[in-house]
Amino acid sequence: MKHFSDFQKAVRLLRVPRYNIYNFDETGFRIGCLAGQLVFTRTKKQVYISDPDNRELVTSMECICADGTAIQPMIIIAGYVMKEKHFMNDLDDDIVLAVSESGYTNDLLSYQWLEHFNQQIEEKARGQNRLLIIDGHGSHLTKEFIDYCFSYKISPFLLPPHSTHLL
Repeated sequence: MKHFSDFQKAVRLLRVPRYNIYNFDETGFRIGCLAGQLVFTRTKKQVYISDPDNRELVTSMECICADGTAIQPMIIIAGYVMKEKHFMNDLDDDIVLAVSESGYTNDLLSYQWLEHFNQQIEEKARGQNRLLIIDGHGSHLTKEFIDYCFSYKISPFLLPPHSTHLL
């Protein structure tokens, strides 16, 4: 397949070591009841099945390196404002929490993820070229996103359309 030979050519041409090759994607999941639950009342037992529309969407923007390491994700929650006091958890300090009205990524959040990515790998990169495998989502193809990549020696490598689930 041409895609794989293009990928190998890019790695050779840019002289990208394995520890500087990254694959980035986002995945969405819903928070809510996943199965029926038993509800006990005074007179009888009933099975309660949750409404599939009664769930919150969360998006996780994740990235893994060819050497098996991973950077901390950006977690996007549906909303307008997020107050730190509402989160009592043991999350790593490098995990980024963000909000969007829909719970999905957008141009601004993708750019912020790219800055987050670069901060986490800059020392490991040792000034060398990096290869970032991305899908064709519009938020990864904005002028700002691409300009940032080239400013920091990050070469985006676009996956073939509709192939992320296969590759």
